[in-house]
Amino acid sequence: MTGLPERHEQYGGIVTTRAGTRIVAHYGRPERTYRAVRNGAGVIEHGVGTIVVKGAWREQVVAERFSNELPDVDAGQYGFIRSDGSIVADAYVFTVEDRVLAFVPPDRTDAVVDAWSADGVLVRDKAASFAVFGVYGPEATEKVASVCSATTPETALSIDRGAIQNSGVTVVRDDGVTGEEGYLLIAAADDADDVFDALVNRGPSAAPFGYETWETLTLEAGTPLFETELRDVEPGAIGITNAFPPGERPARGERRLRAFTAATAPTAGTTVYAGDRAIGEVTRARAQPKDEGAVGFAMVETDEETVTIGDEGLTGTIASPPFVEGSDRSARLLEP
Repeated sequence: MTGLPERHEQYGGIVTTRAGTRIVAHYGRPERTYRAVRNGAGVIEHGVGTIVVKGAWREQVVAERFSNELPDVDAGQYGFIRSDGSIVADAYVFTVEDRVLAFVPPDRTDAVVDAWSADGVLVRDKAASFAVFGVYGPEATEKVASVCSATTPETALSIDRGAIQNSGVTVVRDDGVTGEEGYLLIAAADDADDVFDALVNRGPSAAPFGYETWETLTLEAGTPLFETELRDVEPGAIGITNAFPPGERPARGERRLRAFTAATAPTAGTTVYAGDRAIGEVTRARAQPKDEGAVGFAMVETDEETVTIGDEGLTGTIASPPFVEGSDRSARLLEP
């Protein structure tokens, strides 16, 4: 959640609440900031839940509910936290010295803390202690290097440490979720204002952007998001291969997440049909700022290449992301 509402408002940010979390929706012109990210670099303050797990049995306890293998020290892994067969949360999990650090959807923090609580471990919600920023775009590496003393990591979800001015930061190479080079920068909450100011105003330009632009960038990259595509869904319906160890992906269900293109963007929840039969619904769709038409995700039960969306008969064509070829490729692309 944003800890800097006044600072964002100085840049024209519209702060709103989503799933109980304060986030920046946009800065007045989402399409303009979209172009800034695709052509250069942009900065977003991420609304995430931050969990720290300590104790002798921390790795065993986390591993029991995490879909992927735990990472090596000073590295991360993406995966799902599951309960009763469904996705409770998706998470970045990092092994750092004597603790495990996880970033999860903010409204699922309590559920994950409960899932990981056990004898011999100490699990704490530390969201108020940290600020998490993301820098994305084909010039993201140059942007981060210009203001931070840390080396920009080259391997996805690897870690380096440094400082921005007098503020200590941890830098993590992301896994291509926007289809562009990207980094997470983690700072103490007390240093958040100074770090955000440096990211926006020092070195090469980087436009601040909000979650409306984030949802478009990730959709074009083919990256499912928790709130729209993953919440309480069975993993076999998703097809994100990097959320599981090699060879351990769950069996594909009859209903599965599919990407599509269409002339216009239907609203989330719109029914999808194959002929006269309802086969699912749209989870997220956006008009493409750089191209004509729209792209989206839908949870459907079909192998048809063409579907009908909504009662007005919008034609949708099942497609394989990414829809934009950027400077990186999402590691969360759906299995064909």
